[in-house]
Amino acid sequence: MDLAAKDSFRNYLMVKLMWQCGLRISEVSNLMVRDIDFLDKKIKIVQSKRDKDRYVPINSDLLREIRFYLDGEKDEK
Repeated sequence: MDLAAKDSFRNYLMVKLMWQCGLRISEVSNLMVRDIDFLDKKIKIVQSKRDKDRYVPINSDLLREIRFYLDGEKDEK
């Protein structure tokens, strides 16, 4: 995947996370891979509004797309 396509797909995933999971821009930008629970299908939002951690559900299709993106990142290293 070329750099432009990779950046475009990353941006697509960020918007999809905001839309489907109700995340704020700051929450998406602070999201780490370790915060995504692929087995229980939830995302841990660390220090969200009012400095509290919270969990939000995430659907299987979006998890699959995130896994595809992350696997592509590993292949390039």
